[in-house]
Amino acid sequence: MNKIQFNDSELLYPVGLGTWQMGEITSNKKNELNTIFQAIDSGIQLIDTAEMYGEGKTELLLKEVVKQKRNKIFLVSKFYPMNAAKKKLKNALENSLSRLGTDWLDLYLLHWPSNTPFDEIIESINVFKKSGKIRYFGVSNYSYDELKKIENFIDNGSVVTNQVYYSLNNRGIEFDLLPYCQVKNCVTMAYSPFDQGDIFKNKNFLKLCEKHDFDPAALVIKFLLNKDLVLPIPKTSNLRNLKKMLTDLEKNLNDDILEILSEIFPHPRKKSPLSII
Repeated sequence: MNKIQFNDSELLYPVGLGTWQMGEITSNKKNELNTIFQAIDSGIQLIDTAEMYGEGKTELLLKEVVKQKRNKIFLVSKFYPMNAAKKKLKNALENSLSRLGTDWLDLYLLHWPSNTPFDEIIESINVFKKSGKIRYFGVSNYSYDELKKIENFIDNGSVVTNQVYYSLNNRGIEFDLLPYCQVKNCVTMAYSPFDQGDIFKNKNFLKLCEKHDFDPAALVIKFLLNKDLVLPIPKTSNLRNLKKMLTDLEKNLNDDILEILSEIFPHPRKKSPLSII
């Protein structure tokens, strides 16, 4: 698998790990941490979280990971749009850093478009960069039209990624948003690639996986990796599922499988509103 990078960042393993809903149930903590550590030991570098996740509980869970693996991970967090104004954003970043137990984030994302002028957000981001508290900045849940409005910040390297909902069941971004990001060398981070488990209920898809001896989760990720500048960030807290997925990611995805996938999950033929979970 080809590695990926944000602007001039180090080359990264092309699959990250999402952590939404982790850290919220105490009894799940041990299993969640074991899965995260296994993911890192297996080569995954990018760990994605947000101040919104469990209202900080997920970041607190990751503090234990950061303590042991900080220099082996590419750490990403996101801030609320309501915290985008200068003073609030400074506090939001400091709070995330404190919960995570680190001095810096590799990538900091605006979780959704904000009413705060984008120029003002970038001013704050540049201050954070100069102080070494963040390395790169990006956005999340931006549609094609919304991304076009901040095109100059993509062109000058201020915005290096857009994190959106992208899966076999939800291919809408392939009509305009994904091609635009590819031309602009802006990485598309694909969250919820398993549709919160719904993809595994599609009988035709499961038959295809069985026919080609492909782990279903791995086939979803391989499909996304077949697209230029796409970095899937699946979430799993099941160690066994993670190991199986990572093993099958080494398998080849042939044209026959891609053709059948497009029959089951057709390519979009028209523009559609950006789906958000």
